[in-house]
Amino acid sequence: EKLKINPYVLMTGMIDDESLKLLYQSSVLFVFPSINEGFGLPALEAMACGAAVIGSNASSIPEIIGWEAALFDPLDENAIAAKIEQVLTDDRLRWTLGLGATAGAMLPDFRICLRSSMYCMQSRRSWMS
Repeated sequence: EKLKINPYVLMTGMIDDESLKLLYQSSVLFVFPSINEGFGLPALEAMACGAAVIGSNASSIPEIIGWEAALFDPLDENAIAAKIEQVLTDDRLRWTLGLGATAGAMLPDFRICLRSSMYCMQSRRSWMS
């Protein structure tokens, strides 16, 4: 309410997988400003559904998204707003991110798998200590 974005933002709460897929497929843009992400599954899911995805330049997100032009500093509100505006006003970029996202989501990079595995092992090691 404070930002006056209610007419433009849908707050769903918990939803089932089929509804989530439909939301991804019908979205104009998926924004993922995560600061600390283990793997980045929401971004990967959105990409697999053909959504244009932009996200944080932190953690594993850059490897998931795979496009420098789709990244922003998650701690900089102005950078996030500028990236959203850029993608929403540049049809070619938005189309490219959606097309590239679909291709990228189908072939996860070995480095992503390795990084995810290492993260899990490190998390488990610190939990067991």
